[in-house]
Amino acid sequence: MLTHAADICQPRIKEVNHMGNYYYVNDNRTLNPGLHHEVHTEQHARLLGIVSKTYLGYHFDEVDAVAEAKRYYSDADGCVVCCPKAHQG
Repeated sequence: MLTHAADICQPRIKEVNHMGNYYYVNDNRTLNPGLHHEVHTEQHARLLGIVSKTYLGYHFDEVDAVAEAKRYYSDADGCVVCCPKAHQG
């Protein structure tokens, strides 16, 4: 079976469908039901009107964002709405 040289030279690129987000951790733990420091996407933090927050950076996964938040607050947890994969309760 013959293959074209172009097919051999083309690298196989794994497609990534998920784009990352900017994440913040709420500095005021009393403003959520679990009484811990919740991690939110930038959009959700803005929607909730969270003013006192720490920027966690751009992450492709909310679990990574919560791991970053734990550097600031050991009780950090993901928001059930915008970070469900990182939400522990």
